[in-house]
Amino acid sequence: MPSPQSIVRILHISDIHRGASAPTSNLVLLNKLLDDIQLTYSEDNARLSDSEPHLGSPDVIVVSGDITQSGAASEFTMAREFLDGLVSLVGGDRSRIVLVPGNHDVNWTLCRTAYVSATEQEFKDQAIYDEPFRQMVKKERDAKVYWRKTEEKYSERFKPFKRFFDRFYRGPSRTFTYSLNRDQMYTVYDYSLKLGLVIVGFSTCDEIDHLDRRAFINTDAIFRAKADPAFHAGEPGLFRIAVFHHNIRSIQRQEDFLDPKYLQILKRHGFHLCIHGHVHTAGLDIFDPTQAITLPILGAGSLAAPYQDRPPAMPIGYNLIVLNRQNGSVLAHTRRHDENHLVWAADHQWEGKPYVTIYPPGSSILSEDREAPMSAVITIIAPDRTRYEADVILDLLVGQLKQAFLTAWEPPASMLGKPHRYLLRPDDPGRPPLEPSLTLREAGVAQKCILRLAAEPLKRNDPVSVTIEDEQGRHYTTAVVLDTAIGQLSEAFLQDTTPGSGQPAVEVIGGVPGWTPHRAKLDASLYDEGIGDDAMLLIYRDSEST
Repeated sequence: MPSPQSIVRILHISDIHRGASAPTSNLVLLNKLLDDIQLTYSEDNARLSDSEPHLGSPDVIVVSGDITQSGAASEFTMAREFLDGLVSLVGGDRSRIVLVPGNHDVNWTLCRTAYVSATEQEFKDQAIYDEPFRQMVKKERDAKVYWRKTEEKYSERFKPFKRFFDRFYRGPSRTFTYSLNRDQMYTVYDYSLKLGLVIVGFSTCDEIDHLDRRAFINTDAIFRAKADPAFHAGEPGLFRIAVFHHNIRSIQRQEDFLDPKYLQILKRHGFHLCIHGHVHTAGLDIFDPTQAITLPILGAGSLAAPYQDRPPAMPIGYNLIVLNRQNGSVLAHTRRHDENHLVWAADHQWEGKPYVTIYPPGSSILSEDREAPMSAVITIIAPDRTRYEADVILDLLVGQLKQAFLTAWEPPASMLGKPHRYLLRPDDPGRPPLEPSLTLREAGVAQKCILRLAAEPLKRNDPVSVTIEDEQGRHYTTAVVLDTAIGQLSEAFLQDTTPGSGQPAVEVIGGVPGWTPHRAKLDASLYDEGIGDDAMLLIYRDSEST
């Protein structure tokens, strides 16, 4: 059997929102994207070293949902015309284009025909199930009005998407068709022979309709996908990607995000990467960062969301994922197109780099003789001498391990509310602290290693590094003096990122052990609130405040 291609590139676009409200026509959008791939890539490659991942034409194109604005037949026609223009990028092979539905691809009109009137008592009397699809009676969000679902009609809300999907792949071989059965709403794209890659598209819209925004994947669909011969379960050397639409964290206190419990199932069944859209901005999360096997989740920006769903300050964007079997790495370039610029450009949001590392060079994730990622059982001793044992992957960054430990550790009362700088260091007092940017392997951590969490008290005039997260999940790292007022810090941040009305709100979401979630006082300083080095803050405008 021939070896798979050594470099594989995946063009990941999302939220193209084709419809009458689209801010860009098919022709303009397609030409912009093709110009970036065919012209700008070579210019940006000249700025990269030989050891860095280079941009290039894709081998596979992934579209992770919200293909239309409202799931209307005319919008799917517009979407198909746009995608037809991308087929040439993958040699005319439509099977090299991966499609999944998003919440905007559900037809709301057909949703309503699947419900009949119900009573409040029927809503209260129904049993509570682990499987969300078993909830047959739902309530309107803003009124005490109740509706009973007619299951046989419910799947029809996907009929326009199914017609679009089936027609897109229609040809002599009729490669794929879309099922309206809940437990069969998945597609396995088998690129194992040439690319060493298997991609599975899932629907996170199992229960999404005009009454319910919550995102779910039907678990039976995951089990069926793994049992599909095209999944090649147990075959070594294959890189498996799950594609779906929704993100895993709430944005702006909304309920339309995917419960992370589904990631546990995907991880257990052999997936190495999840990619999604929905939030209209690029981002990378790591599921189970302290475990021996982790699961990265990569989000793409919106390629063409309408202005009401994407403020002008938020650029359109997409990702180009690069799998490199020569050095074992998996990385993703992020591209952006601001309203004030006429061309695409690299998005240097990843600590100044135009790409993010998903699996670092030297990783065994793409190796044909790959074994389980090397892990080690280590002991961490906290400042209060409490000992913790953890089974960790050695490709984990030291900084990620520290953040995970600080989240779990309950410090003594004497340390609460007092800012510290926390460092992980070997048990040997003669060795320096571990560098946060190194992997545990690079830092010399091995099996049965003992690490100590050192806590250095900080003073009011000490400078610290804090990471700020905005409501779109983007991260910014900045240096600040601890005596800085939280209100001053938040206003300076929001003026640059979120102009507008609304009272600033600040929440600590990481890096401060023993923290009980609540809003920080704007008139207090970082020091007064016990916020120390490497803390993570969520800063946003509260639209309900004036």
